[in-house]
Amino acid sequence: MTVSCNVVHHKHCLFFTLAMCRGYWRDVRNVKQEVEHWLQLHPLGAPELLPSQSQLRRTGASSLAFAITKHGGYAKLFAE
Repeated sequence: MTVSCNVVHHKHCLFFTLAMCRGYWRDVRNVKQEVEHWLQLHPLGAPELLPSQSQLRRTGASSLAFAITKHGGYAKLFAE
């Protein structure tokens, strides 16, 4: 199930708006996409690095942090 929220990425963050869109974080594709978008805005220096829960929260992405946890963490989220 993909939920369309008609939201455009904002240079600061998209997370506050998306958190209000019911069902958005249920779709693992949306979570992966938002992790990738976060990394574009906040590069960590190496492509294999992923943000910690505290880094996400400090940048206003607490709903993304919760969604990652809900989907079983990074290991499960990005297991192919």
